[in-house]
Amino acid sequence: MKKILLVLVALLTCIILVFNIYVSEEDTTKSVEDLRVERIEKVLEDAWDKYDLASFQMSGTDSIIWIKTEKNENQEEVRAYLEKKHS
Repeated sequence: MKKILLVLVALLTCIILVFNIYVSEEDTTKSVEDLRVERIEKVLEDAWDKYDLASFQMSGTDSIIWIKTEKNENQEEVRAYLEKKHS
């Protein structure tokens, strides 16, 4: 009887652990693409005031970032800043 009870407790423990691991992984896992987009958005937000950005937009399917600046002379500085920070 003790062996059956021990096996049931061990089996139940395994089921609970597997379920908890599966649920935790599902809630916290982000794709590599999502992490990349978050990192790029952070860099662009940091550059917002520094370079007088008017707007920016990221394409979801292509690796294209559209950036508008208030002053045209800032464009090269922004490009260099983004390359440095994103690397």
